[in-house]
Amino acid sequence: ETKLPVRIETKFESTTSSMASSEWTQSDIVFDAPLDEALFSTDPPKGYKDLVPAQLRKNEIEKSKQRLEGQDAK
Repeated sequence: ETKLPVRIETKFESTTSSMASSEWTQSDIVFDAPLDEALFSTDPPKGYKDLVPAQLRKNEIEKSKQRLEGQDAK
């Protein structure tokens, strides 16, 4: 009715003896489930300590900007 999958079956047949064949079944698939916005946060976790000196970080950012600007000029 919704055209969305209700079950996904996957089978892998190995062609070598060093790798095992396997099968998976996925069911109870949930679409559009509500997600906590914190999952998408780019804030560092509590207790995080940046070990890269600020000047080194600044230099690397500048180098990246210069490379990008050089690509735009081409």
